[in-house]
Amino acid sequence: MYTDALNVKLDSLPIGCTINETTINNLCYADDMVLVSPSVQDLQRLIHTSRGYGEEFDILYNETKTQCTSLLTRSLKHMAEPQIFLGNRRLESVHEFPYLGHIITENLKDKQTQSTGVENYMQLAT
Repeated sequence: MYTDALNVKLDSLPIGCTINETTINNLCYADDMVLVSPSVQDLQRLIHTSRGYGEEFDILYNETKTQCTSLLTRSLKHMAEPQIFLGNRRLESVHEFPYLGHIITENLKDKQTQSTGVENYMQLAT
């Protein structure tokens, strides 16, 4: 699948967020992807790499569905929203976004789980 090779390409870049000596710069499931970076410049580099990969393999990114969320501490909330671009289009900055049945907020809280029906199936199976 095309996204597997993109994950490998992104993982080879020396950028991302490090947790317990593991650096993560993307989370991907099927065609849903989240790019993670500690800086605006590195995030822009991840987007540029993904876009270049898309051009190489005729993959189009939906510019209207692509969004950014800044995960800032309370002391940094006063900062202006960063300007992140996909091609020539500035990406919308949001305070929360849905990902795989969860709503992730800018303070890293899972605001609420979106019902997928899986919970009901799991309850019936037990």
